[in-house]
Amino acid sequence: MRGRSGAFSAVKLATNKKTGEKCAVKMVNKRHPEFTLESLVMECKFMKKVGKHRNIIEFKALYETKTTFDIVLEYMCGGELFDIIIKKVEANEASEDPKPYSEREVASIMTQLNEAVGHCHANGIVHRDLKPENLLASEDGADDPNAPIKLADFGLAAECAAGTKDLYD
Repeated sequence: MRGRSGAFSAVKLATNKKTGEKCAVKMVNKRHPEFTLESLVMECKFMKKVGKHRNIIEFKALYETKTTFDIVLEYMCGGELFDIIIKKVEANEASEDPKPYSEREVASIMTQLNEAVGHCHANGIVHRDLKPENLLASEDGADDPNAPIKLADFGLAAECAAGTKDLYD
């Protein structure tokens, strides 16, 4: 897994010393000018609320160091859907079939995404940052389009009461 960096965080691979379990650690720089404790608390709260779903990344723990808050998450060994799409497109460029995905493969991915988003909405959470970089494969999804994918990165998520139509009022 390659490290991933965002506006004020980086994601690294870690191993639980007691169990040997691999996990991802999102290290949030608490000295970054855009960082707020309130946004961190909300992100963790949202992940805890919706994370017991097969298509949503599992929140495991939160730790604090002098410079970071470390969010421990389920490790997704397949990487980002974005990278998988790029690899499939590049591998398919030489073939006579220019489509890297069949309709059945796209339907499988979209079904999983719809289930994750539906679970979030049923629990009053709106993700607000849906993109291939925030969909992670739990296996090597480049070779298996039916490999489970999971929704990640709830940093821009918001709570939305039932019946609410506009989050920006």
